[in-house]
Order: sequence, then C-alpha cells, then structure tokens
Amino acid sequence: MMPLPEGYCIRPLHVNDLTNNYMNLLKNGGHLHSYDIKILSGVPIGTVTLTIEYKFIHKLGARGRIESFYVDPFHKSTGIDKFLISSVLKLAVQVGTYKVSTNSSNELLKFFGDCGLNKDPGNNAMVCESLGVLPNFRVRPLHLSDFDKGFLGLLQQLTVVGDVMKVDFQKSLNTIVGSGTLFVDAYSFRHVGHIEDIVVDAKLRGKNLGKLLNLCLLQLARCLKLTYVSLECRDRLVSFYEQFGYKKKGSFLVLRFDK
Repeated sequence: MMPLPEGYCIRPLHVNDLTNNYMNLLKNGGHLHSYDIKILSGVPIGTVTLTIEYKFIHKLGARGRIESFYVDPFHKSTGIDKFLISSVLKLAVQVGTYKVSTNSSNELLKFFGDCGLNKDPGNNAMVCESLGVLPNFRVRPLHLSDFDKGFLGLLQQLTVVGDVMKVDFQKSLNTIVGSGTLFVDAYSFRHVGHIEDIVVDAKLRGKNLGKLLNLCLLQLARCLKLTYVSLECRDRLVSFYEQFGYKKKGSFLVLRFDK
C-alpha cells in the first residue's frame, strides 16, 4: 500500500464527527459513511465506505462494494484519494471478499483503473430512482395456509379452478423456482438498495416470473422507503430492466480476488 502522507491519519467514523465537519464533507460529495482520512486537527477531509454482503453464491462468499467515496479537492494533491481506495481494498482482502465493485463516472475511470478497479466489459450499472408510492396494500409470498384463507375462491373470479385438494395445493408450494435479493445500505441520512442474484429456474423461464420478482423487490424497496435501488446487468438485459424504470448510470467497475 502507498504510504500515508505526513500529517494525516486513518480511523473509523466517530460519534462526535457529526459536529466535526463530517456532514459538510458529505454534503459536498453527495455521499456518506465510514472509513475516514483525518488531518491532525481531527477534521474529516475524505471518506469512503466498504459495504460487505454475505451471499449464498461463491461458496457462501462475501462481496464488497465501494460506496460514498469523496475527498476534499484541496487535499487530492497529497494522494489521499488513492490511499483511501488502497485501504478499503486491503480491508476487502482481509475480510475475504471474492470481488469488490463500484459505480464510477467517466471522469473517475482512469483513477479507479490506476487503483486496480477496471470496467467490467458487458456489465452495466443501472439505477431506478422513480420508486414513487403505491396504495396501502401488503404484498407477500403465497403461504401454505392460504388454502384456508380463500385463495382458490379468489382465483375462481378469474377462471375455472376445478377440484384442488389441500394436499396437492401444499405440495405445489414446496419447490423454489425463483429467487432475488434486495440488499439495503442503511446510511444515516438515506437508505439505498441493491438488487442482487435474480434467477428463475430454466424450466419455467418465459412465464414472466423474472418480471414478477423484480416488481416484488421494487415494491419492497418502496415499503422500506429507500431513496433508490441499483443493480448490475449484462448488455442483453438492459432493455429488460429499463421497463421497470432503471436507467444506465456511470460505469460498473470490478476487482476480483477469486481469479
């Protein structure tokens, strides 16, 4: 790792930083949170967050995200910005993440490239900021007990249901055919979400289950009052996600530790 410039130190965020210029720093950068570079006066002049998500894929691996990166422009000439990124990448290795990613504007592509984070070809960073508000209904998965709560009677308003035995109804709900994750970053002044690991069983694709999963996750994001949600997707899926309100934003950069 590059040496820390004289007169600076690195430490975690403190409670008293709320009144120690930290919020002004975030306001200038439009971001938030965690590992901070400090000058000896103790005033924050840079910040970055390493968010760790523990997943079921990659042998229950950990995936890292670099968020809320900002350095006061008056201190960038010291190399603090590169030291900050180097610090969180070293921390990511110590934690055992299989990869670290971040979203970047075009202006920062070269900077992140010099730090080892390169654009992932064919992968896109997408953001949905128009979550809006829906009527006050509760959306939840179908339960085994819904057989006794009028579920089939509701379906009869749509079409002929037929004679469905309770045991057959319950048996049909015991197979997982799709999955998706809404990962929430709980910042102090905003909560944002990342949609991850959307997958539908190959035997059931083409039945709009992927659309249903995405709609449910977006509804969950609304219920949690998230500021926005983001995801990464391949070029061939951009148009699929655009129908939900996602728009391409910046570039998706990644540094893998498992290859």
